[in-house]
Amino acid sequence: MRGSSIALIALILLFTPCDVRSEEGRWFTTIYYGLHSTTAMDRTLELRTPLDSNSFAGLGLGRELITGEYASLEVEGRIEEHFGGSGDYQEYIIALGLRYHYFPWDKYVKTTVAVWDGLSYATRELEGENRYLMNYIGLEVTLAYPRYERLSVVGGIQHRSGAKSTLHIGNGDNNFYAFGLRYKF
Repeated sequence: MRGSSIALIALILLFTPCDVRSEEGRWFTTIYYGLHSTTAMDRTLELRTPLDSNSFAGLGLGRELITGEYASLEVEGRIEEHFGGSGDYQEYIIALGLRYHYFPWDKYVKTTVAVWDGLSYATRELEGENRYLMNYIGLEVTLAYPRYERLSVVGGIQHRSGAKSTLHIGNGDNNFYAFGLRYKF
C-alpha cells in the first residue's frame, strides 16, 4: 500500500500543470542504457559483478518538486525496453528521489547523488520473480561541467525486487548498472 500511495502522489505531482517559463531548469529528461548484473544487490554494490547479455534502453522524464540549499525532492517516470537473454519486455517505473547537490569540488565538476524509491511494472513475469509489479530502488550519480550543468552524465544502479515480501510478491531481484545523459530544462 505504501508503494502505491507514493506512486500515485508522484504521478499527480509530475503531471500537475505549471507555467514552464517560471519552472525553468526544474524539469529533466534522461536517456539510459543498462547492463544486467548476475548477482544479488549487495554484490552489485561492490561494482565487481559478472554481467550477462540482458540490457535495456530507456527514457525518463522528471521534475524537481522541492529544492533546498543542499538537497531536492524529485519525481521521475521511466519507460525502458529490455532485450537480451531473458527475452524482450517493457518496464515502466515511477519513483521519488532525494538528491544531494552540494560538494566542495562543484566549481570543477558539478556532482549530485540521488536515492530513488518507487514502483516498477514489467510487461511479463521475469525469472525469479512471481509478479509484474515490484519495488524499484535506484542509486545515482550525475557529473556535469559547471558552465553547462544543464547537461550531465548519469551513472547508477537500478534494483527491482519484492521488497522482502512487503508487496507480497516474493523476493526475486533484478539489478542493472545504468548509464546515460540527462538534460535539464
